[in-house]
Amino acid sequence: MNSDYDILIWGGKKKNSCQEFDLLESIINQDKSCIIYNDKQKHDCNAKKIIIRNMFYSSIKDFSNYEDNDSVKNLRELEKEGKIINSIDGLVMVRDKFLMNDIFEELDVPHIRTYKLESDSNILLDWINDTEKRSNSGVIIKDRFGGLGKGIVKVKKQGSFYLADISCVEDFQQKYINETFTADELKEVFNKYLCDYDLIGQPYIPSSYEFSNPGESESIRVVDIGGKDFLSMRRIAQSPINNMSLTKNNIRSGGVEKTYTSEQEKLVSKKITERLGLFLVGYDFIRTEQGFFDNEDAIYIPESMKNDKEISVVLEVNGLLQYGGIQELYSEECNISDLIAKHLIEI
Repeated sequence: MNSDYDILIWGGKKKNSCQEFDLLESIINQDKSCIIYNDKQKHDCNAKKIIIRNMFYSSIKDFSNYEDNDSVKNLRELEKEGKIINSIDGLVMVRDKFLMNDIFEELDVPHIRTYKLESDSNILLDWINDTEKRSNSGVIIKDRFGGLGKGIVKVKKQGSFYLADISCVEDFQQKYINETFTADELKEVFNKYLCDYDLIGQPYIPSSYEFSNPGESESIRVVDIGGKDFLSMRRIAQSPINNMSLTKNNIRSGGVEKTYTSEQEKLVSKKITERLGLFLVGYDFIRTEQGFFDNEDAIYIPESMKNDKEISVVLEVNGLLQYGGIQELYSEECNISDLIAKHLIEI
């Protein structure tokens, strides 16, 4: 069957928040035909290559049983023909923050350990108390399948009280709460904001920057394009929950700046990208010093890196990357959509 288009971008939407239209223009400017397409369109559309982008995750209602989803069934047929660039299974694995913990272990990459949690508020409180005994930096509790800084609670115990930083949604608006609670009050917070989530927990790992700047947070976002181009930005927020203060379209308190991509970060990125069969990926790292931590329940460090003073620990992986913010940082040096288009065409 002859293809109508060189490249199909699966899962567009009207607003350009995920850069689909920028990518479309870049592909066309490189003399290749391209279309944005999704399941809501009734006509058939053939293409030589397909990159799954926005709306894929939102089309899946049950990630534990995603094969029954109509979008996945349709994409599976295209996958059999060898057309899809970023694998369906790889994208689903990335969405599952608990499952990714196993992938990190398998690939022997440094990472923050992740634990499956019950939604029962009493059990959550017991886990916080037990974890605080081994790590005094606090804990993060969040939605196993969440994103964009929603449904996240950071808790640090202070005597008999709990300092909680909460990233949540109320009346369809994202909200940030920073308060000190008693144990009973904190359980009420869990019942209010976390009851609908499949929860995971992680020890909170501060970066080297945070140790010298209390009350602020730092993370590194690395964009991996086909395992060939790497662009990185440093995100500094005046808040312990970095993603809450530095959302994709609104820097509430803090800032972003360009930074280098370390060789270790490139190596880790390539390992995970190749294992999952992905093409365009965003990685969040915490750059820290091993001397700050002696608790193997908090972070995993490969034997080959045990003697390294500084290390980048994987925090999260994003398989459907929104890169508008980092594009602004690099606008004078390159156009990220052009780089993505170039590597798509070369595959």
